Amino acid sequence: MIQGQYGFQHVNTESQLADPDSLYRAIRRMIHIRKEHHAFGRGSIQFIESNDPGVLAYLREHGEEKILLIHNLANSSRSFTLPAEYQGGYINLLTNEMQHIQSITLNPYSYHWMKKHAH
Repeated sequence: MIQGQYGFQHVNTESQLADPDSLYRAIRRMIHIRKEHHAFGRGSIQFIESNDPGVLAYLREHGEEKILLIHNLANSSRSFTLPAEYQGGYINLLTNEMQHIQSITLNPYSYHWMKKHAH
């Protein structure tokens, strides 16, 4: 059995449900977002060249919906500049904030899920 800070006394369903920033709540939100946006599972996929093996960027499209996903797979921060055709207004699906994206700095192992804003 796991002891210490990761033991069942500290990491359990009750504590995960009580913590708005818990892993459980983050995964649950991600599942909800994926179900809400059909481009995640049914859309086409177009990989975007990053010139950095630690950055994975791609666009998912389904109908009129376009979702840009950028992942930092490295254990250090990375900067990534989007090619001109992908730059523009996006709604961050994780924070619901409107952002104009040209370049972005990614924290280690972070990700951004953004929906292209319709003009």
